[in-house]
Amino acid sequence: MAAIAAITFCSCEKDGTESGSASGIVGTWRIMRLEYSFNGETVGKETITDGEIYQFMKDGKVGLPVEDSDFRVPVTYIYSPKDKTLTLEAFIARAVYSVKKLTSTEMALSLDFSNTSSIFDDDGENVGKVVDSYKGFKIYEYDGDYCYCYRNKGRTIPCEKNYDEDYVEGDFTGDKDGYHDTVTTYFKRVK
Repeated sequence: MAAIAAITFCSCEKDGTESGSASGIVGTWRIMRLEYSFNGETVGKETITDGEIYQFMKDGKVGLPVEDSDFRVPVTYIYSPKDKTLTLEAFIARAVYSVKKLTSTEMALSLDFSNTSSIFDDDGENVGKVVDSYKGFKIYEYDGDYCYCYRNKGRTIPCEKNYDEDYVEGDFTGDKDGYHDTVTTYFKRVK
């Protein structure tokens, strides 16, 4: 679940300060915890003891871990200090993360699924049956099993289940039966 779920930053030169260069990103980072939100409200947290390692290189590549392997997939990253975003481009997929924090020791990256909702069909063509309700919203199956969405202000917003024992890597607290549309990942610098 942690996978590529959070990679945002705005470089720094010394602890607690931010700068405009991408050099503060370069290094090795370990995931420490995840925070899940739905429609702007925090609905769960996951503390991870032995989190995945991400290696950001000077050449604009990040080594993403492959589950149950020591292999790392090199992916291009682009950091925009002006927009406070980090973009990961892997094969045909592209994810844009918001930089919430970047110091010499800590980083927080947030992925808001509603920003990627343009890939979802707002005409409702692929929205399936109602499978649940959460926080006053109907949860729909989207284009088959295990892909979910809800409608808010005329938009189709992707969401995921908060808790799936096959994917949770740490101690989860919060609404295990709920859903989230944003994941913020907190990292600690390893080196």
